[in-house]
Amino acid sequence: MNKKNKDSILKANLVSLKQNFDSDLKETKKVNEAMRVKIPMDEKYAGIYKGGERSGYMEINKKGKVSWGNLKGQLYMLSDSTGLINFRTMLRSFSVKKDHGAVLGVYSNERYFSR
Repeated sequence: MNKKNKDSILKANLVSLKQNFDSDLKETKKVNEAMRVKIPMDEKYAGIYKGGERSGYMEINKKGKVSWGNLKGQLYMLSDSTGLINFRTMLRSFSVKKDHGAVLGVYSNERYFSR
């Protein structure tokens, strides 16, 4: 820390830390709200979904337990077709793609998984 610009580095790090804290707090509030509302997951969403290259497979069981590689988490629905997957170390958004009522796949953040 003998750098001449250590004060500006410290200020930038504090701003970044505050942004991360605020983001984590916002995500925690979303998960808590989803847990409180307790919207049931449609069992049609249960199954194994194949992701694109390097995405692997995502499995969702009938109780909303999600396995994606080494990640294990719980799906909390925010509406009948959107939710959050809480992997504890990170959150991932969840949405369903349907065609004429049939579930074609799911999105988790920007990754698409089909079945």
